[in-house]
Amino acid sequence: MSGYAGIYHRDGAPVDARLLGRMTDFLVFRGPDGCATWADGPIGLGHALLRTAEDFPEQQQPLALDGQVWIVADARIDARDELLAKLNARRTTPIALALDDARLILASYQQWGERCVEHLLGDFSFVIWDAPRKLLFGARDHLGVKPFYYADKGKHFLFSNTLSCLRLHPEVSSALDDRAIAGFLLFDVNHEMGATSYADIRRLPPAHFLLCDAAGLRVERYWTLQPGDTVRYQRKQDYVDRFRDLLQKAVSDRLRTRTVSVSMTGGLDSSSIAATALDLLKSGGAPFSLRAYTEVFDHLFPDEERHYSGLVAKQLGIPIHYFTGDDYALFERWQQAAWRAPEPEIKSAGAALFADEFAVMAKHSRVLLDGNGGDPLFVASIRRSLLATLRKKQYRPFIAEALRASLGEPRSFLNGLWARLKNKVDRRTDWVPYPEWLEPGLAARLDLHRLWEQRSAQTPPGDHPRAWLQSSLTGYSWPQLFEGYDPGTTHEPIAVRYPYFDLRMIDYMMGVPPVPWSLRKLLIREAMRGVLPEPVRRRPKAVMAADPLRKYLEAGRLDPVRSVPRHPALAHYVRSDWELLPTPAGAWREAYRVNLRAVVLNLWLHSQGPFDIKEQLVGR
Repeated sequence: MSGYAGIYHRDGAPVDARLLGRMTDFLVFRGPDGCATWADGPIGLGHALLRTAEDFPEQQQPLALDGQVWIVADARIDARDELLAKLNARRTTPIALALDDARLILASYQQWGERCVEHLLGDFSFVIWDAPRKLLFGARDHLGVKPFYYADKGKHFLFSNTLSCLRLHPEVSSALDDRAIAGFLLFDVNHEMGATSYADIRRLPPAHFLLCDAAGLRVERYWTLQPGDTVRYQRKQDYVDRFRDLLQKAVSDRLRTRTVSVSMTGGLDSSSIAATALDLLKSGGAPFSLRAYTEVFDHLFPDEERHYSGLVAKQLGIPIHYFTGDDYALFERWQQAAWRAPEPEIKSAGAALFADEFAVMAKHSRVLLDGNGGDPLFVASIRRSLLATLRKKQYRPFIAEALRASLGEPRSFLNGLWARLKNKVDRRTDWVPYPEWLEPGLAARLDLHRLWEQRSAQTPPGDHPRAWLQSSLTGYSWPQLFEGYDPGTTHEPIAVRYPYFDLRMIDYMMGVPPVPWSLRKLLIREAMRGVLPEPVRRRPKAVMAADPLRKYLEAGRLDPVRSVPRHPALAHYVRSDWELLPTPAGAWREAYRVNLRAVVLNLWLHSQGPFDIKEQLVGR
């Protein structure tokens, strides 16, 4: 998770080398293996290196293959053999396999120009300066695992993979984006894919690239997840074998080191990743260190994760470290600079536990494998799948699939099938209360109540059985989760990697018949037969017994923030007569999570000032 930053002056004025150096030096917390800058007239690039690969070690950037086209990147390129085969297909002098990721991107750009992103797999955020064309080209990966921020300030175009870094530039103001802040207050997350909490700073959405030159800026989408053809195998075992093969490829491409951490609950997704990583590390024949980490609660509420994750660790023979969350308070240590979030987020209520976890994991390894992504892969409308089969007049498969569905998920099947066959409207509503404490003038100006009504009632995005998967993976929630685990937020030099967000796996699951393979995650359960302990493999989908935020509230653990005054800027967003912290805390009932957003925003505003953010950051 290296850091990068850059400055481009559209008017041709030379870049201030001192300012570029300050911005680059700021990134050392995420790239401790060396900082370097390069400048040539109106363009300047800076990079802070974090080495995470032992097979193809990352080289110091900025770099160029020919002295004309330069790159700074935070990237991991997957499916390297396939990419090299395409690159070498028309070359008389083959490109070597040992190229690091940044050089692979440059080689791809030399061959395909800005369409190179259509040939890249992996997690990446990069900027290329093409001197002969006087063109700046930047791109973000398909799902937005790697962040990309920029500020278009007329003559000055600024960019970085770290939001706070851009705030060092004197042209970037601290003015907030009201729509982005309102989005957080309404929904926990900012729904505007291209906006950040700061009016001057934008984020490049996932699956987009940008082109910037003296004439202006253009942002373009290069990829959209589309339903593929249905995967049909003769044997059931073929589905399982293909899934297992893709999981191995996804984990293998994300290892590239023999010292690895894995965030492992007692569930199927993260446990399957731990087991696959162990198998791959053992097959290498060299010493390795694989360690599991699990967040548990022993007293605050009933929690079975210690038991089930312990079963997995014992069977795999790997050490496991438990983070116990019972004794923390809400917003503990919120005022410390190391835990200041670049944008307001509800997760900051538990920032102390989160920060302690990452600090410990970063001491063991620079790579953390995470099980997020397993749940959306198996999201499918069983009813739509059956209807699609029926429309094709495939009556025997329809009867067989209906029987499997009725046995696999009888309640869901019986309650929903008849209504769907009668073509009733399929609507899903995730109801949360509207924040009545929103400042009336702001709510009226931005028409927030109408926005809340539109977003709260979710209409299915299409008729395909995997339409919800398609919508989820291309929506706003996952990119903001990824950014929350990025070093720009965690302040730790550790790269979090998500094997279940591998595009090869996603493409496969888009075509796999939901019946029977999505029923109770049958596909992954079969793939892990004989690998994971049977109590874990057969364990029903586990939902946390309680929300820790609610339990902390009920326990009255608000001491760190009870004496914090209202920030003057809070009145722009929250009614002045609204009591931020109720007495007792339980008075919030079901609205507790909604109401906590106002508290989060107040603390976040305090954390951004009154100190001079530029002096504070540069002085670290």
